[in-house]
Amino acid sequence: MAKEKETKIKNLTPHKIVLIDENRNKIEIPSDGVVRVSEVSEKIGNLNGIRIVKKRFTGISEDVIKKVKKDLEEGYILVSLLTAKALKESKAFSDRELKRILFIANTIRDNEGKVIGADALGRAYDL
Repeated sequence: MAKEKETKIKNLTPHKIVLIDENRNKIEIPSDGVVRVSEVSEKIGNLNGIRIVKKRFTGISEDVIKKVKKDLEEGYILVSLLTAKALKESKAFSDRELKRILFIANTIRDNEGKVIGADALGRAYDL
């Protein structure tokens, strides 16, 4: 019987991701670059010497769109939920591509509330 080929998932978040499969096995996916949503901060106040800002997310740059499209040629990509939403809203991706843009959909925590991994992924297509 032929061994099932693993599907490539490229992690485009700034940290490793730990996925926990149905058999409770941990699969670590190291960061392989980062894609981000563009943002702007506007100071609106101050609290004990700390700025309070209004943050606006301004979308996805053309460079990010090109990078994501190239990475999707190799398999799936894993990004933050915010980035997945922005990629979908950019209207630059086909339905097939949006189904290959993934984000963490359910985190698993230890008894102290610390995130130890994730056991579900969502698709940008379904946002």
